[in-house]
Amino acid sequence: MNLSIIIPFFNEQSRFSKTVKYIRDFLDTQKFFDDIELIFVDDGSTDNTRGLIDEFAKQISIKTIAYKKNMGKGYAVRQGMMAAKSDYALFLDADMSTEPEEIEKFMAEIKKGTPVIIGSRRSKGSQVLVSQSLHRTMMGMIFTMLANLIMGMRVPDFTCGFKCFSRRAREEIFSRSLIDRWSFDTEILFLAKLKGFEIIAVPVAWKNDSVTTVRLGRDAIESFFDLIKIRWNYVLGRYN
Repeated sequence: MNLSIIIPFFNEQSRFSKTVKYIRDFLDTQKFFDDIELIFVDDGSTDNTRGLIDEFAKQISIKTIAYKKNMGKGYAVRQGMMAAKSDYALFLDADMSTEPEEIEKFMAEIKKGTPVIIGSRRSKGSQVLVSQSLHRTMMGMIFTMLANLIMGMRVPDFTCGFKCFSRRAREEIFSRSLIDRWSFDTEILFLAKLKGFEIIAVPVAWKNDSVTTVRLGRDAIESFFDLIKIRWNYVLGRYN
């Protein structure tokens, strides 16, 4: 069994060393996969992130995808997923809020061939090691409630940045996804539902990173309008 790990980067110069330490430690200790493909996607960084990726690529085999304009996390993840060659592909955040080792909790579902496996911070057995502010936590709960209502789904956590897809699932889902920014997680799970793929949520350990590019008020509004856009895309047949 092979795994692709996709990490989107945008101006991650300050914590790049932490990211690669977690990745190195995982590669040195993991016993689950015969081969691991690393895909780093530089989403138009304006700092030295690209240079750091290039330096790291001299030490270890990495597939690098880079472009000059910032397109959004959803776009970056899509590029990585479409480039992945392994049996399963996992994307996780550069801040390592959920560490690579948490993939061990997915192994039972991977061995069963479950097509879509998502990390959840809100399922029984999950661990929030460092919490967000009360304001952010409440906004996240409201977003989850609205997303489930608008999409007609029952997903405990849309936005945890730790999701794994089988080869067939990612080909069917990411070839159709259209949302490039904050609500892309909701769109890809909605597409999974439309295409009949089983979605299993697995409780994971997660810790908040206080350094964030999220602008709470503005991005919350954009995320809500993206939910409407997803539903509208569906009505217009754009996901066919």
